[in-house]
Amino acid sequence: TCTTDCDDGGVEPDAPIAPVGAYVSAMTGDDSNMGTETAPVKTIGKGIANATLLGSDRSVIVAEGSYAEKVTLVEGVDLLGGHQCNAQACDWSRDIATYKTTIANTDFEGVLAGNGITQATLISGFTITGMVGAPSSTTGTVALTLNGGSPTVRGNTIAGASTNGSSGSDANNRSIGVAVRGTTHAAGVLIENNDISSGSAVQSVGVAIESATP
Repeated sequence: TCTTDCDDGGVEPDAPIAPVGAYVSAMTGDDSNMGTETAPVKTIGKGIANATLLGSDRSVIVAEGSYAEKVTLVEGVDLLGGHQCNAQACDWSRDIATYKTTIANTDFEGVLAGNGITQATLISGFTITGMVGAPSSTTGTVALTLNGGSPTVRGNTIAGASTNGSSGSDANNRSIGVAVRGTTHAAGVLIENNDISSGSAVQSVGVAIESATP
């Protein structure tokens, strides 16, 4: 029963509400956590989901470590790697050279920026690696695919993976660091101050500008 300072729903308005945040740590996080500085989540995907719930113009703060997962950018949600958080200490200071933050892609498409992503969305401070293997299509293996999206890509190390060529045709045997497959915004994509490379393949390209894929 509500007796004082109550709203029409009979809920005490001053009752504490658990905070939700977008702090991510591969080393200390758990996706059942609230995502705060002291209770980070474990995956970038969960951090993006939390940031989306929090509203526009939010950043996902990602700590050192390796993240083997599919990452798809969401408009208005920045991804910022290179932060300190490990089993010994967790102060969230940022130094992208010291606190290496790796997105280890789990499919040949890699990190994806689809339609609706503009330069207002930033990805920065990561090492992004493509998936090694024998691609099943001519799109090859890509570390970062911009399929209609036009984000700001700044201060990352982006490395396409090597292909083993054990299956499929030579047309599929492609390694690409960044694939720009059409942009849907007049300003285009902004790629600056990155280290971009490709792996060993029949066709190796750091940045490929191609037609959009379905």
